[in-house]
Amino acid sequence: MIIDRSSHSFDHAYAPALLQALAQRLSPAHAALFAMPVQEGDSINWHSTGSQHMPISALAPASAEALLRHAASILSDVRRVANSEAGLIRTHYRQLVALPESNSVHVVDGGPVLSRWGCGTTTPQWITDLDDGRPPRQSHSIFPVPPRLWLAAIVGAALGLASGASVLLFTPANRACRDMINHALWYKQDLAAISGCWVRSSNMEGAVNDVVTHDGYKSWQLCMGSDGRHGTMNVTLDVGPGGTSCTAPALGTFKDGKAVITTPYCKSALYTYLPRIAICKQKDNDHMLCDIHPNIADASLPPGAAKYHEGELTRSKVAASTP
Repeated sequence: MIIDRSSHSFDHAYAPALLQALAQRLSPAHAALFAMPVQEGDSINWHSTGSQHMPISALAPASAEALLRHAASILSDVRRVANSEAGLIRTHYRQLVALPESNSVHVVDGGPVLSRWGCGTTTPQWITDLDDGRPPRQSHSIFPVPPRLWLAAIVGAALGLASGASVLLFTPANRACRDMINHALWYKQDLAAISGCWVRSSNMEGAVNDVVTHDGYKSWQLCMGSDGRHGTMNVTLDVGPGGTSCTAPALGTFKDGKAVITTPYCKSALYTYLPRIAICKQKDNDHMLCDIHPNIADASLPPGAAKYHEGELTRSKVAASTP
């Protein structure tokens, strides 16, 4: 798909061979960082594989920084090859990092992609600042230890790899990747963005914010399936000894960039919780700010019953099939 168009004068004849060299020497993921320039008339169309695209400006600052760090780590690998090996990567490395200061970083399927490379006059400061600084790898003998130690080395490496993999699942970088994907889901209005379980963490006193519910909330939880479309709401009000709970189905949709969650009547032994509608916007990956009010036309309801009140929802559990 086309992610950018530019009118720069750019000799791009070497681009296919260069990106192929990156894929073969490093990996296809390294090559995918760079959009493919295709001359069409007086302009250049920048193509990338993928199905979902948005500009980096659509991300929250923390997610944008994580995206740039991801891109910089790939560029650091490219730099090491360019500094240590002859070939196309060394010949054209300066073009790969010559980017305009703006409009050249994109998010495609949650990952970074660069357009307009070779069109800038300098290397953007973020590439210099976020480079990992590591030198090219030095060549060593493939048998650096005596044969009697090979088995111990192999076992140790396997254990280290397993341990490292388990730690990686909980690193900030992994969380940052999940944050970027979640922002992308909100941007394209994909209900998977609200999958998982959420607890209400503000305005829990019913008499203060909700003229229909006079009793305070002991808990309010929403759990949506992996597609974000269907789920359940569980409400416990401070009614009776220890509180009384009810559970009702929940339906999620998107409208005008906001998640809309509706619930029907929720009946318990001591009360009936009226149908509600929550119109939510993303605060960050793990928080939504929702305007909530009864979703029913009933003349017997007290004045102000349809008035919105705000409730902040905090993610308590990620759905099993979400990133």
